[in-house]
Amino acid sequence: MKTIWKYRIPVQDSIYEVLMPKNSELLHVGMTELMDKIWLWALVETDSPKEIRRFRIYGTGHELVVNAKTGYGTYDTFVGTAYSCGKPLVWHLFEVK
Repeated sequence: MKTIWKYRIPVQDSIYEVLMPKNSELLHVGMTELMDKIWLWALVETDSPKEIRRFRIYGTGHELVVNAKTGYGTYDTFVGTAYSCGKPLVWHLFEVK
């Protein structure tokens, strides 16, 4: 069965791992007004085996970590941007490959 799930992404200065069904399609990154937390929505096949996917979040103006595999400015795969509710903060989510 296909459905949309959401995953909370903490604002932290390290890679965050998410267990989700294999081949999930990342749809949207945003913040909910009431909780002021970052969320990732994904289209998932609920019967698929699970896999760990890794993400990293950066604030606007923060230095991006260089991808260790390439040694130069490859910053993994951009997923989306979340705007803080009522605060001047903007967060950018990347998937670490």
